[in-house]
Amino acid sequence: MPDREWLQHLATARLVDGGLRPSDQEALSATVYGRIGSAIDDLKAMATDYAEALTEISQARLNVRVLDVAAGERGDPGPGFMLMLGRFQLCVRRQKYALTGEISTVRDFERHVLGSAVFEPKTDTFGSLLWQSDNALLMTSDLIIKRLFEQLIKAARTNLSSED
Repeated sequence: MPDREWLQHLATARLVDGGLRPSDQEALSATVYGRIGSAIDDLKAMATDYAEALTEISQARLNVRVLDVAAGERGDPGPGFMLMLGRFQLCVRRQKYALTGEISTVRDFERHVLGSAVFEPKTDTFGSLLWQSDNALLMTSDLIIKRLFEQLIKAARTNLSSED
């Protein structure tokens, strides 16, 4: 499905110094902020689809659950979602304009953080939204979900095999 908002910004662009520039910067900003604002909901929906498919493909050996996470207090991260696989949790939240992911486990009634990542928004001239973590490659929402699932399963398998 074509990105109609991006096409609208392209169709109304002006030629300035040999390059195209958006004619309505406010509309472009609204598009970008709207996309960042809806990123958690979009990622959660995608994570739910991936979790269902993984459960089916693995014949329920890998049963990832997706749960909502409420917003924190003022200044704390916003709402998000959590991927759970056994006692391993991967929490994804929006914090201002970035996305944060933190993987943890519970051992002996204590929560242990195993790793974290921050995904910063990057846009092109007309409002396409991609994410970047630690100066790595730019990622789509689909690739972020794939990486999160990969990290969750890797953490679960690594930690479970080291306990044997």
